[in-house]
Amino acid sequence: MKQIKGLFTTATAEQYLRDTIRVIVESAYDALRGLRDSAGKTGLFGTVTTRLKTRKQATADQEAVVAKFVTWFRGFSSMAESGAMRAVEVGTQGVSEFQTNPLIAAAAGAFAGTVARKLAQSSFLDLLTTELNKAG
Repeated sequence: MKQIKGLFTTATAEQYLRDTIRVIVESAYDALRGLRDSAGKTGLFGTVTTRLKTRKQATADQEAVVAKFVTWFRGFSSMAESGAMRAVEVGTQGVSEFQTNPLIAAAAGAFAGTVARKLAQSSFLDLLTTELNKAG
């Protein structure tokens, strides 16, 4: 049994905490804002990708536009998440004169980072929707 346990890495409390917070915040935000369903076909994300595809004739061009959109969508939201997460974790640990529990910092950072990512995604989709509506 010890040999089998040695083959797998053990997840830390921080990882479990971050993952749990991320799932809760993401699913709640997506449901409230209607960003996407589980397959990404409906919701604001699906609407934007469909509208982007209609702007090109060839299937290859459609896929290229969607691929670029997804890259930018993920990139902006990842930048927002990493900046917010790091700032909150450092701030949380530096607030008190004694060392704060790393789990508290991880929880606060994961929450702030996930919220920042979801806000960036929502803003990106809203802006793109506005521009697509202007273009016709």
